Amino acid sequence: MAGRLPEEFGRFRYLQTLDLSRNLLTGGIPYQWANMKILFYLSFMENRLNGSFPIVLTRITSLTYLDEFSGSIPPEIGLMVNLETLQLSSNFFTGKLLEDLSNMTSLKDLRLSDNNFTGRIPNSISRLTKLNRLLPLNVFH
Repeated sequence: MAGRLPEEFGRFRYLQTLDLSRNLLTGGIPYQWANMKILFYLSFMENRLNGSFPIVLTRITSLTYLDEFSGSIPPEIGLMVNLETLQLSSNFFTGKLLEDLSNMTSLKDLRLSDNNFTGRIPNSISRLTKLNRLLPLNVFH
């Protein structure tokens, strides 16, 4: 599958899993996707999406798995309190890692390796008490 992500996917209000890995998808995430209120798994691994982390995804609070973005991480990511797996390794993220990640208290798997973050890992990350996998190697420059 190639091309842009269709706005029409936002009509799939009962969709729970969407795996669009290994396609040639481009562009950003349409705002209409916020209508997928029970989506819990979303994967874009190995595509050509562009732009920063899409704030529209922070409105899908049912998400438990998410991967593959670039740019900087918006503070709104802290609203994703049900997220259990956040796979951000091998992307092009920049800037500091936000304190807002500590609001994601359901996180069990946090992968941050191979990015271009700056600064230190925030002390507040210790609030992620359910975390059983943390891959921060080569994260900060």
